Amino acid sequence: MITITRQFALRIRNLLRRIGLQGRSTYNSVPVLFLASNEGFHVRAVNNLTALEYHQPGPLPPAQFALPVEALAACEGKRETPVTIESAPEGKISVSWEDRGLPQVRLYDDCRDQVLDGWPKRPERFSTNDFRLVEALQQTAGIVDRSPNYRAALDTVQLQGTGKVVATDSRQALVIRGEFKFPWNDDVLVLPTDVFGFADFPRDVPVEIGATETHVCVNVRPWTLYLSRVNDRKYPKVEEACPPRASVKTRVQIPAEDREFLSQSLRHLPGREVPDSAVTVDCNGHLAIRAQVAGESPVTELVLSRSQVSGDPVQFNTNRRFLEQAIQFGFSELQIVDANAPCLCEDERRSYFWMGLGAEDAIRPSKKCVRIDSAAASASQDPLNRKISRQPSQSPTPTERSPTMRRASSANGQSDHATNASDPAHDGQQFPATAGASRPEATATSNGHAAGNGSASGATTESAESNGTVQDPAALDPITAAEALQGDLRTALASTSRLLQALRRNRKQARLVENTIASLRQLQGV
Repeated sequence: MITITRQFALRIRNLLRRIGLQGRSTYNSVPVLFLASNEGFHVRAVNNLTALEYHQPGPLPPAQFALPVEALAACEGKRETPVTIESAPEGKISVSWEDRGLPQVRLYDDCRDQVLDGWPKRPERFSTNDFRLVEALQQTAGIVDRSPNYRAALDTVQLQGTGKVVATDSRQALVIRGEFKFPWNDDVLVLPTDVFGFADFPRDVPVEIGATETHVCVNVRPWTLYLSRVNDRKYPKVEEACPPRASVKTRVQIPAEDREFLSQSLRHLPGREVPDSAVTVDCNGHLAIRAQVAGESPVTELVLSRSQVSGDPVQFNTNRRFLEQAIQFGFSELQIVDANAPCLCEDERRSYFWMGLGAEDAIRPSKKCVRIDSAAASASQDPLNRKISRQPSQSPTPTERSPTMRRASSANGQSDHATNASDPAHDGQQFPATAGASRPEATATSNGHAAGNGSASGATTESAESNGTVQDPAALDPITAAEALQGDLRTALASTSRLLQALRRNRKQARLVENTIASLRQLQGV
């Protein structure tokens, strides 16, 4: 007999899903082995690519059961209610627990014959790191190309023997210089998973990492993860595509308030579903983000009035997903070489850069744009009460610039610089490449707003109100209005709950006073 808890069953199934051992159907899921012995309690699951093991030391009476994943789905829960796994007649396995005080029993077939015999070999050498290695593996897992490429290993994460963790999908790249310790001198490629975002991993334990010819083993006690290693494909020299720091001509400092505003607003800008999800970044004395679906919506402009722009004015298009990624990573500075070079965000340990979409189709300032100022929007917590105005966008005389697009290295490490982005980008040979249609070298303009035009929270709003042109955001984006209304209802519900709690406390205190007075009167009678 083996006893676990419903909460532990939930954690196991969550990890199985994250690491890829549980699919959407039973056919794509693997059985889970529960093993008790003198070495302690083990939980194991494995397929031909990855494996997961939980180990709690301490001698236990020997027992062994292999259950399908649906057994965990049936008994899982958020409470520490015990779950008993034991043998049943006719070779069945009984799983029993209580749900709201009611006993529950399920019978399952023993799946030991379905458990793969080839458990991954444990590495002979390990190196010890702190929890930053887990965070690095989590961040790089979101960068890779999930579509396997048989020429370049863009679906893998590179663990360099020099202590760096690198990931790319040919359009964006993340280099983490964490001075990590690896027990190898060359570079190891590993297939990443979402498992490193598991919230229950302890942060105060050493993180051990080792490798065999087939797997990379990561040990975050009491969990051990075996990730598949790739040995037969090449990896591009990603760092050669990073823009040189000395060539940066424009810098944008984005404070925390504007980063939060941008993170919430980018997803609601028009054009999110179109290819490349392009937005225009305009750096000309201030930072403005524009988006539009041609022929379907007016230009929507986000003015980040708290952000500071220094250097040459520049205007270009970029995939909003990469901009969102940079904000989610917590970068506070955007560095730009020119409209046709990769954008760069970096701090002491990380460099994140991606290829823009050039300046050819950049959205120019519009006299009838819908402008939202970050300071004004933050001052009004309710999006339905935000002042949104249509105002002419005054801009200085455009300055002509003709930057050259910088292309990255191929998979064999040979640098390739070109001015035409029409070469294939996803064949694994080039990094990074522009998404969408080919973009030949073009004259880029830095046309944008004047520096004084970024104060849309003051005179712009008042002017719009006096002209009667204030637009309800519900007409701009019904989803935003619905979400705002949902937030208002939640706030009202929370206020009602607090009011009811206060009334109950007052009633309880009144009863206590009445009882005290009654007791005093009885004492007076005595």
